[in-house]
Amino acid sequence: MSIPSNINRFKIIKELGKGSQGVVYLAEDPHLERQVAIKLQKKNPLVRNNHHFMLIQEARTISKLQHPNIVPVYEAGEYDGRHYIVLEYVEGISLGILIKKKGAIDARESARLVSKILEGIAYIHEKGVIHGDLTPSNIQIDKNGVPRIMDFGISGMISLEKGVNRFPGGTPLYMSPEHFLQTPPVPQSDIFSLGLVFYEMLTGHPAFRAGNKSTMMRKIINTPVERPSLKNKTIDQELDRIILKALEKKQELRYTNALDMKKELDTYLDQDKKGGDIADTLQTDNRSTINFLLRRISHNKDFPTFSKYMIEINQKLSSKEKYLSASDVANSILKDYALTNKLLRLVNSAFYGISAGKITTVTRAVVVLGFEQVRLAAASLALFEHLQSKNQMEDLKNAAINSFTSGLLARNLAEKVSVGPEEAFICSMLYNLGNHLVIFYLPEEYKEIKKRMTQRGENEHTASHAVLGVSYNELGVAIASAWKLPDKIIHSMHRLPKGEAKSVKSEDDLLRGISNFSNELCDIISETDGDAREDAFSSLMVRFKKIVPLSQKELYKLFDTVKEDIDKYSDSVNVDLKGSDLIRRLTINIESRKGGTDSEETETHINSLDQKTQIFDSEPFPDSESHETIIDDESLHEMNGIGSTYASNESPLELLTNGIQEINNVLVENYDLNDVIIMILETMYRGFTFDRVIFCMMDATRKAMHARFGLGKAVDSSSKTFWFHVKESSDVFNLAISQGKDLRIKDSTASKIKPLIPEWYRKTINAPAFIIYPIFFNKICLGLFYGDKDEKGPPIPENLQNYMKILRSQMLLAIKKGR
Repeated sequence: MSIPSNINRFKIIKELGKGSQGVVYLAEDPHLERQVAIKLQKKNPLVRNNHHFMLIQEARTISKLQHPNIVPVYEAGEYDGRHYIVLEYVEGISLGILIKKKGAIDARESARLVSKILEGIAYIHEKGVIHGDLTPSNIQIDKNGVPRIMDFGISGMISLEKGVNRFPGGTPLYMSPEHFLQTPPVPQSDIFSLGLVFYEMLTGHPAFRAGNKSTMMRKIINTPVERPSLKNKTIDQELDRIILKALEKKQELRYTNALDMKKELDTYLDQDKKGGDIADTLQTDNRSTINFLLRRISHNKDFPTFSKYMIEINQKLSSKEKYLSASDVANSILKDYALTNKLLRLVNSAFYGISAGKITTVTRAVVVLGFEQVRLAAASLALFEHLQSKNQMEDLKNAAINSFTSGLLARNLAEKVSVGPEEAFICSMLYNLGNHLVIFYLPEEYKEIKKRMTQRGENEHTASHAVLGVSYNELGVAIASAWKLPDKIIHSMHRLPKGEAKSVKSEDDLLRGISNFSNELCDIISETDGDAREDAFSSLMVRFKKIVPLSQKELYKLFDTVKEDIDKYSDSVNVDLKGSDLIRRLTINIESRKGGTDSEETETHINSLDQKTQIFDSEPFPDSESHETIIDDESLHEMNGIGSTYASNESPLELLTNGIQEINNVLVENYDLNDVIIMILETMYRGFTFDRVIFCMMDATRKAMHARFGLGKAVDSSSKTFWFHVKESSDVFNLAISQGKDLRIKDSTASKIKPLIPEWYRKTINAPAFIIYPIFFNKICLGLFYGDKDEKGPPIPENLQNYMKILRSQMLLAIKKGR
C-alpha cells in the first residue's frame, strides 16, 4: 500500500513502523508546526459503528494524562474509513528494536528502565486507567535514555471507571492470564505484562514461545516461568525473585501495585550501587575482573561457604522483619540435604552442649538454639564443604581453617566488646572472602600471585593488584555486595588503616574492629615464631587497645578457649582441624606458655610431617555440582546406605520415631502451628526418603487446594503450580478428599491409574510414585500431605505406613490444641 501524502490536515513525512493492527507514520501538524506520530489502524468491516465514538472517548481520557514516562495522545479521528490517533513524536528507539539489535540488556540498566516505566504505570493506574497492551514495541527510549510508554494500540487502553469486565485486545506474547481467561482487567495485569517485557530485556528472548495463540494461551495460564538467571548467568537471585513475583499466575500473588514493585527494584538498585562503590572506583580492567568472576561463580555455584541458601539464611536473619518463625529459617537450611544432616549432628554435640534431649529436626534446632546460633552452625559447616579434589585444595583448606579460627576468636571476644557473638563470628569468618574466591575460582591467577610474593618479595596486596587488577580485599567486598550480603558484613570486611585504631561506638564499627583484630591475630600465629611472635602480639594489642582491650593473660586465656572449641568441633563433625598448620602453631603457643613442650623441637617435628595431611577423615565430603535442587541424587538414598560420610547414621525407623517423639514434645509446649507442619514435613522427607513433600491447605472458599509448604527437589517452582479445584471428579486428588481415603500410588503410568491422574499434575511434578493423605477435622477437609518419589514402587514401605498416620494425627492434635 502506498504512503498517503496527508491524513486529514497532517502532512505525512515517512513510515515509522508497521504491525498487525496498522501502520505508524511520522507527520507534521501544520497548525501547531510540530512533528507528531500517527497510528492509522487497518480497515475492519466487522468493527461496530460506535467504535469511532469509543475511540474518541478513550483519546479524551488518555489526553488528560501528563507524565514524563508517558507519550501523550493529542487527538483521534477517522480517515478513509479507518481510525487513527495522534501522539507526541518521541525521537529515539523502541525497546523492541533495541532488544533485537543488542539482545539481552545489562541487568542494572534493565532494572533502571523498568523502574521508570513503573512510575508511568503507577500514574495511569492512579488515574483509573489500565494499559492492557504493554509490549517492547509500545515503549520508546528517547534520546536521553528515558523510557516512555506509548499506546499505538489505543483500543487496548481500559478505563476502570467504565466497569469493563474483559480485555478488548492485546498482543498474545505479552498478555496476562486474565486476558485469556476473560476475567475483569486489574492493575496486576499490567504488572504481569511488564514482567514479560522485563524478562525479555534481561534474556534477549521472550519468556514463552508458541506457534499459535491457543498454545501461547495455555503456556501463559499453566506453564511456570523459568528463572531468567538460567538464560543469563549475570542475573542474581534477587532479580530472579522480583521478576517471578511479577509473573505469578494468580494475580493476588503478584505485586499489589506498580509502586510496590518499583520500591523493590529501587532497593535492588540502591544496594547494587552501594556494592558497586568499590568497583566504580576501579579502572575498567578491574571491573572486568569482578564481572568475570561473578560469571564464573554463576556457572559453578558450589563455593563452600556461599551456596545461595547460605546467603538466603544470612539475609533472612539480618532482615528488619518484626516476626521470623522457626519454619522460615528451617526452610532455608532444609534445602541443602547434606547441610541438614551435618547441622543436626553438630547441634547434638559437645560443641553446643544441649541438655534438652536429642534434637532430630532443624525446626526444633532453631527453636532451642535460636536463629543466630543456627546461622553460626550452618555457616561454619558450609565453610568446610566441597574442598576435595580441587586444584588448590591444600591452600583452600588452610584458608578455610584460618577463617573459621578467626571467627571463633571473634565469637569469644564479642562479649568483651559488647556485640553479638554470632554476628562477630560471621563477620570475622567472611573477612578474607576475596582470598577464598581467587583460590577456588581462579587457581592459575592464584599461583601467579603466590609466585610474585615468593620470587619478588611483593606483599599480597601488591601481587594481587598486579595479577588481577584488583586486591583480594576489594574483590571480596565487591562480590559480597553483588551477592547482597548484609551491610554490616560488608562493612566489617574493610581493612582498618595502619597505626592505632580509633575508638568506635556503633555496632557495625565494633564488628569491623573485632574482624580486623581476629584476622590479624591469626596472621601473626601463622607467619611468626618465637620472640617475633611475642612482639607482634604486643604490637597488635597496642594497636587495638581502644577497640579490643586485652591483657597478655587474657590473650592466652582466649587461645585456650578457642583451642577447646576447635577440639569439640573437630570431633563433632569428623573434620581434622587439629592437623592444620595454624592449629598446630596455636597449640605450640599454648603449650610453650605452660612449659609443656619445647617450641623449637616441636616446630622441627612439624616441618618434617607430610605436608599433604588431609583435613578430612578417611571418607571425603560428598561432591555437589549445584545447590540448584534441594536434594541431589547421591544424598537422596542416604538412609538406604548410599551417600556421604555425613549422612545420618539413623535408620528410616529411627528417623521417624525420633521425629515423632520430638513433635510430641513440642505439642506440650506453646508452639507455632507452622513450625509443627515443617517438623512433620521434615520427618516425612527424611524418614521416608521422599523426593518431595508438600503440605496443601484448603482455601477460604473451599473450592481449591493450594500448596503451603514444601521440601525437596525443585519444590520452590513446582509448589507454585501445585494447586487444584476441589470438585466432583474421578482424579486421585479429589477422590482422596471426597472419600476421605489415603492413597498410595506405586505407578502413575499404569493402565488403571493413568486415567485418574489429573492433567495439571502431569504438567507439574508428574512423579511415578506418590502418597495423598487428606486431613479431616470435624468431618471437614482442611488440607492434605503429599509425598513422592521419582522411581516406581511403593512410596512408603508397608512396615512404615502407620508412621504416616501418626504424623497426620499429630497435625490434627496441633490444630485441635490451637483452636
